[in-house]
Formats: sequence, structure tokens, C-alpha cells
Amino acid sequence: VGSVVYRDCAGDFSTTCIPCLHGKFMDKPNGVYDCSICKHCSERNGLYIQSKCTTIQNSICDVLDGYHCIDNTSSECQHALKHSECKPGQESKTPGTKRSDTVCVDCPSGFYSSTGENCTRWRDCAAKNEIKTEAGNSIKDVTCTQQNRGRYGVIAAVSVFIAILPIMYCIRLQMKKLKQRITSEYMQDSNEWNLWCVLVTSDLTGDY
Repeated sequence: VGSVVYRDCAGDFSTTCIPCLHGKFMDKPNGVYDCSICKHCSERNGLYIQSKCTTIQNSICDVLDGYHCIDNTSSECQHALKHSECKPGQESKTPGTKRSDTVCVDCPSGFYSSTGENCTRWRDCAAKNEIKTEAGNSIKDVTCTQQNRGRYGVIAAVSVFIAILPIMYCIRLQMKKLKQRITSEYMQDSNEWNLWCVLVTSDLTGDY
């Protein structure tokens, strides 16, 4: 273990062995002439060195945090990929592990996720005495605005004015008719008075 055959036994000479050089190993008794090359744990493949290679043991690789193995053809992972990230409008149903990828699901109605993390319930504007100015969706919250009392006071005043405008018009129309009636009656009385004056004057002067 840790060495290989340098020269086979011959005559009075027994087998000669030499140790493995750096970067190579041999983990069992053997009759071979060359050591095995140590395995390389590449971060590019989503792996890291859990245990370094020695002359008697190969490197032991493991999956990096945030990655999951996609090649389990042997007892050790050969290649791993980064966990999938949930899109906006989704959340993680099952977090990723070293053996499985992240499982994402869409946010239910009334919830949103702008970053693809946890889905959050839409804001309740009415509960905070606010008004909803923009609807929410799966990636954006509802937009609420504080009620402007001054603004609503003006709106209320305008509404009242519009409501009483027909009444004011009717009153004005009735006043106009009343004025016309009084004027008409006055003119009639005035004509009768003038006629009486003419008759009296005629009696006094003897004009018929």
C-alpha cells in the first residue's frame, strides 16, 4: 500500500518497490508498476476537497454548499450544479440539498414575491385607513395611499353644490315668475286708476 513494483524478483533478488510520488496514490496491495493519479476536486464542477490525497488514499470530494449532484454513477459525486433560483412570483417549496435541486412553486392568489423567496400576502389598505391606488400581482404588492381629508372635503363640498344647484334654479325661476305676476298686477291696477282719473276729470269739466 502506498507503493508499486520497481523491479520484479529474480534469482536471489526479491521484488523491489518504490513509494508513490506526490499527486499519486496506491490504496491496496498490488503488483503494478505505476501509482494511480489523485482525483481533482474542481470547484468548476461544484466540488471541493473534503480529504486531501495521500500516497495511500485518493482525494475525497464533496458537493459545495448551494450545489446539487447530477452525476451519481459512483459512490462519490463527479459533477454538481448550482441550485435553481426561484423566479419573482414564486417561492421555494423544498430547499435544495446536495442530492436534489430546489423545488419552486407559484405564489397563490393574493400573495406576491418580488425576489423569488417567500410569498407575502398583499397589503390590506382598508385595515390602515388607506385607499388602494394600484392593484397587486404575483411580483408586486398592492399600492396604498393615505387618505387626503382636505381633498375629500373639497369633493364633498362640490358634490353638495351640484346637488342643490337644481333647487337654486327652481327657486330663482319661481322668484322670476312671482316678480312678473306682481308687475302684471301692478300694471293692471295702474291702468284702472288712470281710467278712474279720466272719468272723474270728465265729470268735473263736463266733457263727455
